[in-house]
Amino acid sequence: MSKEAAIRTGESSPPLLFRQVSPGPGDSTMQFRLLRFWDARKNVKGGPGILLGIELLLIDAEGTVAQGFIGQNRRNQYEKELKCGMIYTLTNYYASINKVMYHVADQRLVICISHASELRKVEEDIEAILTESFRIHSFADFEANCDLRGDLHDVVGHLKLVDGHPLHERPVLCIKDDSASRKVLVHLQLKDGPVINVYLWDKAAVNFRVKFDACADTPTVVLVTTVNPKRLGVMLKFNVFIKSVLR
Repeated sequence: MSKEAAIRTGESSPPLLFRQVSPGPGDSTMQFRLLRFWDARKNVKGGPGILLGIELLLIDAEGTVAQGFIGQNRRNQYEKELKCGMIYTLTNYYASINKVMYHVADQRLVICISHASELRKVEEDIEAILTESFRIHSFADFEANCDLRGDLHDVVGHLKLVDGHPLHERPVLCIKDDSASRKVLVHLQLKDGPVINVYLWDKAAVNFRVKFDACADTPTVVLVTTVNPKRLGVMLKFNVFIKSVLR
């Protein structure tokens, strides 16, 4: 139904789906669930990086996942309203072509939220919009995309070692004096491939330690999202560096 027809009949247009979004500005209303969000940084050699804003991972009623972005100059305006798992409506946005590096969604447009945007939280849940969507790939996909700075995959595997400890020892990862390393190394057995090394850094490492220690039974399977596959050395050995929070 066209916008003019909707006005004549008194009916509101259905929310715009991600597949219907075109590059450039848009004033239609979108509705989606916020899956995750994290700081967007530009890496600087020898430094903590330049904070650019907030990156968002969104999913609509068709199950299409897209990236969103809030610039640093609008961070204070929107950050307090962001909560993973909540439904939002968005009016007035700008859709830009996704950057070449580090894709986390199949949708190649980024939904940019600006000073003109109206982002509202929907208080009631909408079951038709999925609460999660993962892009699980095979070991062959990891091998093909190694060091390409392209898609960031999701991976499921069996835990073999955690910081060098076998699971039967049930290591305690959280340390009261906060002297724990900012890194956790996990050996992960893929279903269709060899054991790979998964490095969890900073916030992801902290979250992993807390979740691992909180489990009543020893965890044996782990899902890691948006990982960046890298090859270290000349051996056929892959190290996966996580970008977002462990799930």
